Amino acid sequence: MTNKNAPLKQTELNKQAHARRRQHMTYSAVAGVLLLAIAASIVALGQRWQSSVDLSANKRHSLAEQSIAVIKAQPEPVEMIAVMGPDTTQQDAVTALVSRYQEHNDNLTLEFVNLETQPARVRELQAAPGGELIVRTGSGADSREARLQNLTERNLTAALTQLTRSGSRQVAFVSGHGERSTSAAGNSDFNEMADRLSRIGIESIELSLVTQPVIPANIDLVVIAAPQQRFFPGEVASLLQYVNDGGNLLWLIDDVTDTGLKALQAELGIDTLPGVLLDATSASYGAESPTFAVIDHQLLPQHPVNDGLVNPLLLPGAIALNVTPLAGQSIQPLMLSSENSWTESGPVSGAVTFDDDGTEQRGPLLLGAAIVRETRRQNDNQHRHEQRLAIIGDADLFASQWIGNGANLEYAERLFNWLAHDDAQLAFATRVPADALLDPSSRNILIMGGGFLVALPMLFLVIAGWMWRRQRHG
Repeated sequence: MTNKNAPLKQTELNKQAHARRRQHMTYSAVAGVLLLAIAASIVALGQRWQSSVDLSANKRHSLAEQSIAVIKAQPEPVEMIAVMGPDTTQQDAVTALVSRYQEHNDNLTLEFVNLETQPARVRELQAAPGGELIVRTGSGADSREARLQNLTERNLTAALTQLTRSGSRQVAFVSGHGERSTSAAGNSDFNEMADRLSRIGIESIELSLVTQPVIPANIDLVVIAAPQQRFFPGEVASLLQYVNDGGNLLWLIDDVTDTGLKALQAELGIDTLPGVLLDATSASYGAESPTFAVIDHQLLPQHPVNDGLVNPLLLPGAIALNVTPLAGQSIQPLMLSSENSWTESGPVSGAVTFDDDGTEQRGPLLLGAAIVRETRRQNDNQHRHEQRLAIIGDADLFASQWIGNGANLEYAERLFNWLAHDDAQLAFATRVPADALLDPSSRNILIMGGGFLVALPMLFLVIAGWMWRRQRHG
């Protein structure tokens, strides 16, 4: 028997399906209009309110705390003049960086000068041929400026820090005995550190005590950087006179070689322990040799130089110190080795272990110390002066080969600022970003490579198969 109502039911079903399709199309159109409206509203709001969230480990898209402190501390308006070509991409990059500083200081202005279309203005500014950023503050005789050819947040903050100083600091590196040089470009020399210090207003000069036995009064700090040859008695007398007159001193001792400075050691109560320092914990930081001492920032003694460090210190070849407290001076530890360190008196080869026979000493051991003494400056018997001295049992931590590792650069800036009595500058030291220290092992590289090349494609295939099965059986 034929069902006459079947065509009617099929027609009704077709009408219902057509209505659902029209309803779905209507909903899709409405949703599209709403999405466009929301997008337009977001764009309109973005023109009035700008906000961002920086999720990178080292805040690559926002300013570091040190940079914020520096720009907020600027007492006068800051003028920035970017002399560059017409490349809009480069201009946008400069604008983006400078705008982060402007968020924290309304008295910062940025001007662009085109190298190609404004030659008269370029000549007036005496700009470098390839362009540069000129940073100015002050006016008249008190005006100060810094010029940057390589623009990064670190360099710009260093320039701003230099402009906040009331004059530059003079640091004299004693020369003539095989010390680390501030002008030579060798891996073990200090030219990179001297360049970094100059950017924050600390000028380095090399001083021969033979040709200039009286250390000038305008020297803020004298540095003895790991001499390898003996000093003449007259040179030792010059250093003793400088110290007794209240001069600030940094002494970097790289080995136990007798350089004729026993009298200075006795004056300060400093001695070195025999043997080389070995640190068993350095392997956990990826160090290839136990002669590398790695000092975690959390284990550093409390001191203004150490406060705020977030990265470890790397001392490639340290020796331990022994400090005897003397009357009239305060001893403050700066660096201590780990509990798993010791002074090794034998050859460092093969399986080396601590010998508990009295010839070797187990850590923690003193690797750096600060000495504070109340003295009177030369030709000033009325006012007391806090003399600051520091002795560190390693010079390689500031060498060009190692200055960029861990917190070494930041530590150099902080130590020199403290010794020069620029305590206000301690917060402005250059900090190495945390995720810039990533050094993955071969195992981690294999894991990451396998994840991107195998795991993710397999995951996508599984999801695609699940969706296909759902559509087929749904």
